[in-house]
Amino acid sequence: GLQGLARPDALRIYQRSDFGRLARFHLLDDRQYRAVQACREAGSSGAGAVRAGRCAELNDPKRSLLGPAQEQWLAQGLAQDAGPLGPRWSVIAQQTLFSPRHYGGASTAARADEPTPTDPWDGYPAARQRLLADLQATPPRNTVLIGGDVHQNYVCRVQADPDRPDSPVLASEFCGTSISSHSSATLERAAALQRDNPHILLARPDQRGYAWVELSPQRWQTTLMAVDDPGRADSP
Repeated sequence: GLQGLARPDALRIYQRSDFGRLARFHLLDDRQYRAVQACREAGSSGAGAVRAGRCAELNDPKRSLLGPAQEQWLAQGLAQDAGPLGPRWSVIAQQTLFSPRHYGGASTAARADEPTPTDPWDGYPAARQRLLADLQATPPRNTVLIGGDVHQNYVCRVQADPDRPDSPVLASEFCGTSISSHSSATLERAAALQRDNPHILLARPDQRGYAWVELSPQRWQTTLMAVDDPGRADSP
């Protein structure tokens, strides 16, 4: 009955899945265990953004997107990936966009006043930095993050410090677009994001489709597949 849903692990969905020695998938749950979104008004749905410089709670190191138990579970798994019997590819599969998106240019003052989305990893910067530290402390052979939710295609370099273009690249990220539902973002906004965020290699809000991955011990190749018109069943 409904009483069973009150147990913390009753709906546990985070887990690991091995594809032989080729790849290990760490399948995360960034919904159930997260801290309440920063500076969220009581009674609100939680969607939206805050001004980074006006929300001290945003950078509170105690806030977690995955929850402490899942954070520790992931750190242990990534450390095992780096061992001699670890997989060739270490894949972190989660629900959102991991890489940061700065909208206010490069200056510190501009970024303090920029709108920061509170739902993805941008809303939990300390938790993101802890995961980056885990990747850097015990680097797996090859790490790839995959995500979605934003109805846009993103291809990103995941760097130890995304604010420093010369910082080490720790992983690659592929964030997939929606299959049919549209995005509210514009091509102009996507172009501005790429200009202000060198770690974002591709941002395309105008296409619908899916990603096709060819994986071998030597190479990970992602092909972004898109249809001309998602409203037509016979669209090329």
